[in-house]
Formats: sequence, structure tokens, C-alpha cells
Amino acid sequence: MRGVIEQAKDALTRFDQLLKLRSQYMDLLNQVGGNVRLNRLIDHLFESPAVTVSQVSNICDIQYNTARSDVGRLVEAKILVESDISLRPKIYFAPGILEIAYDD
Repeated sequence: MRGVIEQAKDALTRFDQLLKLRSQYMDLLNQVGGNVRLNRLIDHLFESPAVTVSQVSNICDIQYNTARSDVGRLVEAKILVESDISLRPKIYFAPGILEIAYDD
């Protein structure tokens, strides 16, 4: 029973941390001139914290160049970082989300 209680407390703590991080990301985007599309992309990152430019294009129903620009804006804001894996297409991930979700 104690294990279940500890797991529940851990889940609540992570949930709270993720909500705070989402709020910080939204505030950051508002400061740098974000838009509804970038807000939707942020929400998607909390479902899947790794994306490619093509995925962003599909998720947001936008042209590839616009998606590339949006990914670049999130990289500049330090919300996304480019993976060092030398695969194509390039993969970008949200380290803040991953740290909270998968921290031991």
C-alpha cells in the first residue's frame, strides 16, 4: 500500500511540475511574440516531446517552411533542442518536459 501512495504522490508532483512548465512556456512565447499555432505546438509537445519539422507541418497544417520557422523559434526560446543524432529528418526534443516526465 505504501508503494501505491508513493507512486501517487510522485505522479501528482510530476503533474504539477508539468503544468508549471507549460505555463512558463506559454508566458515565454507571449513575451517573444508567440501565436495560437505555437501554443498548439507547445500543447502537442506535452503529448509527444520529440518532433520533426515534417511532423510540425502536419500537426499544425502548415507549409514545411513555416513549420521550420516555428521550430526555429522554439529552439531560440530554448523550449526545443536539436538532437545530436545524425539521422534525417532532424529530431527536436523538449528537454524540460523529458526531465520532469522521466526523472528517476
